[in-house]
Amino acid sequence: MNLEQLIKARKHARKIGALFFIFIFVCLLDACVANLREPMHVYNVLPGQTVGVNGPVDPKIKHASELAQTSPSDKVMLAIEETKSGYFLGGNMWTGTVTVTKDAPPGAYDIAVFPKGETDPKKHFVFRAVVHKDYASLRGSFVSIIQRNTGVAPWLAALFCLLSAGLTMAAVFLMSKKIEALLATQGKAEIYRIVHGDNVNEIAFGLGSRHGLQPEARVVLLDAEGRQRGTAVVKKVFEGDSLAFVGLEVPVKDGDIVSLR
Repeated sequence: MNLEQLIKARKHARKIGALFFIFIFVCLLDACVANLREPMHVYNVLPGQTVGVNGPVDPKIKHASELAQTSPSDKVMLAIEETKSGYFLGGNMWTGTVTVTKDAPPGAYDIAVFPKGETDPKKHFVFRAVVHKDYASLRGSFVSIIQRNTGVAPWLAALFCLLSAGLTMAAVFLMSKKIEALLATQGKAEIYRIVHGDNVNEIAFGLGSRHGLQPEARVVLLDAEGRQRGTAVVKKVFEGDSLAFVGLEVPVKDGDIVSLR
């Protein structure tokens, strides 16, 4: 690509990168809102599916064998695997799996977990397994707007956008280096920083001593279309960069061009 094509491509890439960052924010917001709105202890499943479940347990319970459970149907069964510490703020918890048979009818199934011999229903932990008839019905139950409409979890969508934004920014960086090299062959460079002052504005650009620039030299300022805006006086020169002062009457912005001639 020539210089003009590279500049246009970089401009488009920057816009695409900005869109990816907006999408990241939207995905994270959707994920957080969905997490807050997600009903506790409700598991949405399909026939033939097995899902992991957990719940609180009395610290006196040390083994899964000390727990009992009831299910309204043998089509939706809980298998308690173990008890362990670390539930929420340090309490104990049990973990297990709910297995739904392939011929389980759609509906809500309330499963209770309790210590063996406990007859007080108030001390039973009850969670709900909601069996959906098909994936379309299951997807409709998702609280996340993104997941409900695309089937993709918002955290995964955010990760994809983050990787895409990173690749886009890398492309912008590589194109900027190529643009810088092409401009340098013409004795030109882009302004990459502007510091506004009370009497003058200070600009920084990528031409330096190796390009033959010296302090007090006067350089020409051009806009992106090549039209002359005015001139600037170089004050500090480094090997590959310089600082120059521009009068307040000269309009200047990031991306404008400095030319040695």
